[in-house]
Amino acid sequence: MHSRCSLLPSALDLDFFESCPILGMPIWALQEQGRDMDFKAGDVVNLKSGGLAMTIVWVKDGAAWCEWFDSESKPQGRKFSWVVLKHFN
Repeated sequence: MHSRCSLLPSALDLDFFESCPILGMPIWALQEQGRDMDFKAGDVVNLKSGGLAMTIVWVKDGAAWCEWFDSESKPQGRKFSWVVLKHFN
């Protein structure tokens, strides 16, 4: 892999903030995607910022379709990037 695409940059590595010329993504996005690639259908997740528990219906290309019931018990659904999701504890 190209040296500028190191997924484990040092704290002072300025290349960390640049886009990877091979994959065309910022390095931080690659790291975040790799961190939770174990998401699968049936997992219960929520947003890293908080919120209701959601169930993953499908995952594809760094995104997950999640479904949940809102505060009025109405079903909801939306696609989220893996970057904003975490497993619900």
